[in-house]
Parts: sequence; C-alpha cells; structure tokens
Amino acid sequence: MRSLKIILAFWSTLLISGGVISYFLKEEPYYGEINIESKVSGLQLIVNERNIIKLPKDTVYKYKITSKYGTADFGSHEVVFQKKINASQELYRRLTIHFTKDELKHKKAKSIILLDDNHDMTKEEVYGGEHIKLSLRENSDFLMRRTGLIEAVKLQHNNASSFSKDEKFIYILTRSSTILHSLKNNENQDAEFLEIYDVNDYSFIGEVPLPYEKQFFYKYRTMANNQHYIYIGDDEGNVIFYDKSTLLTSPKIHTITTGKEAQVSQIKTYNEHLIFIVDDGTAHIYKDNRLLYVIDTKLYRPKEYNQLQDKRFNHLFDFILHKGYLYISSDISSIYVFKLNDEKPEFHHVITNFDINKENIPEPTDINSMFIYGQNKLYYSKEYKGLSISDIDTFELIQMNKGLFPKKTSYNKFFNDYYDDTKSTDIVKMFPIDHQLIFTEFKKGIYVYDFTLEKITHKFDGVIDNQADIIEGKSGEILSLGSNGNLYIWRMPGLN
Repeated sequence: MRSLKIILAFWSTLLISGGVISYFLKEEPYYGEINIESKVSGLQLIVNERNIIKLPKDTVYKYKITSKYGTADFGSHEVVFQKKINASQELYRRLTIHFTKDELKHKKAKSIILLDDNHDMTKEEVYGGEHIKLSLRENSDFLMRRTGLIEAVKLQHNNASSFSKDEKFIYILTRSSTILHSLKNNENQDAEFLEIYDVNDYSFIGEVPLPYEKQFFYKYRTMANNQHYIYIGDDEGNVIFYDKSTLLTSPKIHTITTGKEAQVSQIKTYNEHLIFIVDDGTAHIYKDNRLLYVIDTKLYRPKEYNQLQDKRFNHLFDFILHKGYLYISSDISSIYVFKLNDEKPEFHHVITNFDINKENIPEPTDINSMFIYGQNKLYYSKEYKGLSISDIDTFELIQMNKGLFPKKTSYNKFFNDYYDDTKSTDIVKMFPIDHQLIFTEFKKGIYVYDFTLEKITHKFDGVIDNQADIIEGKSGEILSLGSNGNLYIWRMPGLN
C-alpha cells in the first residue's frame, strides 16, 4: 500500500511539474513587431489608441503588437507619433500598419526610422520605404477654431451616420456598439438611436431607441422630416416614421415596407410627398404616407449599358425633385429623369456622362450628389472625377469631370522627374449657398468653392473624424456630422 502511494505521488508530481513546464514553454501568439528609431527627441508613441512611451532619440525601440486586430480601418494597427511644439503646433505622423500572414508566420518585424520635416531624404531612403518624415502642423483644436469652428458638441453615442433639422430641433441618427475596433468608441450596448438637439443652442433634448438587431454595420443610414413626421430608412428596404407631436413623450413607430431587402440610400420630403430610393435600383413615391407608385430605373438603362464590362450593382445615390421632374443618380454614370404626377410617372430622359477607356469602352462611375443651380444647370459629382454640369433643358454636357483643387506638381528625387500631384476631387455631399459650393469628401474636410472665382476659397479643417453628413444651419452656419459621434458648427467666411 505504501509503495502504491509512492507511485501515485511520483506520477502526480510528474504531471504537475509537466504542466508547469508546458505552461512556461507555451509559445505566446505573435501579432507583429515594430522596430522604431527616432531622430527626434521627446516623440510620443501611440499604438491602437494607447500611449506607449516617449521614444528615446537615436535608439532602436522594439514594440510588440499585443492584439490580433488594431483600431484602424479593417482591423489594421494604428500607429501615431506626436510631439507638442507649442500651443498651436505639433510634430505628427499617423501610420496604418498591417502584417501579412507570411510576416506573422516567420515573425518578421517592420522597421521605421523617424525623421524631422527638414531632413532631405536620399534616393536610397526613399526607395527603402522605411524612413518616415514627421510633419509640422497646427494641432487639431487650434486648427478647427482658426478655420471657423463655433462649437463642437459630443453626442450621446460614439457613432453617427445622418442628420436632419426643422425650425426647432436637429435630429441625428447615432449608434452604440461593443464590436468596434476603436477602443475609445466602444460602448456597453449594441443599439441605434434618434438623438434630438435644440436647433438654437445645440443642447441635448432627448433620444429615442430604434428597432435594432445586433450587426456590424449601421441598420439606419438616412433620414428626412416634414411638418408632421420624421422618416428613417433601414437596410431592408423599409422606412420607419414617427409623429413629431408625440416623439418626445410617447413615440409610436409606423413602418412602410417594400419587401426589397436592400438599403434605403436616400430619403427626402417635398411638402406632402415622401420619396426614397433603394439600392436595388427602385424609387418609391408616397403622398400622405400612401404609395403612389414605384419606379424601376433598371428598365430605363442607357444604351451604353450593354457595352459595360462592369455592370455594377444598381445602386442609386441621390435625387432631386425640380419643377415636377425627378432626377435620380446611379452607379453607371447616369441620371434618370421622370416627369411626376399623382397618376403615374413618365420617363423623360437619361443623362449620361461616361468616361471612355483606351479600348473605347464606356466606364461606369458613381454619381454621389446633385443639385440644380440657377435656372437650368444640373451639377453632379462623380466618384474621384470632380464636378460635372448638364443643361436640364437640352441635356447637353456643359462641363465634365472638373477638378476643384489647385494644380500641383511635385518632384521625385528617385526618378529625377516631376509628376502631377494634384489632389483628386471626390465629392460625397454638397450643396450651394449663394455663389458658393459647400462640399465634403467624407474624409475629415469641408471645403468652400467659389463659383465666380472658380477656386476653393476656404477649408474647415482639423476634425479628427470623417464627416458623415453636412447641412446648412438655421442662421447660415454650416453643420457637419462627425462619424465618431460629434456635431460641429462652423461659421461661414464673411458671416458675422
């Protein structure tokens, strides 16, 4: 019996020690490593929204990534280098770093050498691609105030997609999520809301939870309102709406169903008419919340459609109702025009603006935003192709793919040649005020373009989140919606 106890004790000790040994020998997962050498003293390293260290100068600092996914887009790792110079200036550079499967498998590190803005890189350094120059810039808060920020309002939730206003309130679609890569934007619940703010002082009035099932993307992306109702489009082809008179006391939801199971991409109201477009190529026209008819734009595709190598997805982006005519923009460089009445729509014309490739084949482009300026000029923005203009009486093309940013030529030392470095114009949202065009490219900037001077005269700058939507404020100011849950109020140049 005693020998049996000894044997059991021996095996227990062996198993325990083996477990301890295997625990210590267990290989830690490898998510990547960055070797950083800074030629600038006092530079702060921030990785995936966490302050790591003030980097030592002229010394290689090795940082191991601690998580599989980072806080940048698509789970890449966000690496920021920053140093405050004075109250208004800072050295800054933001990088997005992704490790390939091969780099992770073989535990390869990425090397970065940080240089100040005055460093003149050699050809070898340019070609090497690991030498990063820091930029001297105005810090975000100072830059926003200098370029016209009146006020910034932090919303109740950390994601925002669309907004609308009336004489009393600003209505904003927001979202809270537990599954975002951005740690600072995660919240303790997954839900979407309609937030309500005072249109005069921007104070928070209240919020209404919206019907929601947990998902990665927004369920609600677009909204509009008229005298009596708030309308909100979802990702299943439906529009929910609330009576304004009971919204803050006893909100009751009403639903318009289409059976389309596709995203409602835009909603607008025109007096008693409600019009919305769905991402299956259909437009839906209602009067007093009752369906008049549905227009299927796929039935009216231009003759060039059959020549397209890329047939696209039947997406519709924007529409305008002007003097009884409905203009609908699409993803195939086309704008459909219909004459509306209460009985049935009449197809009128399709405006096309195709780019032609080297093989003489039309190439389709998204037409993101439109407006009519003056008596007969339809302005519309093509993805990465600037601003085009067509005459709505003759349908003749007046201007095609005009870039709005100034021409810029840069010199490449490695190739010993100059190249066109002009910024492409990718307008997502726009509207005119008098002789000026207000537009955003979504990514962190709002611009003012003067039609008379034919140039950009101002940029509202410094925001750290993408500008999801822009509208004109009650008193001529510009309201922009930051995708990270911020409402910005900007003063137009020349507006007291």
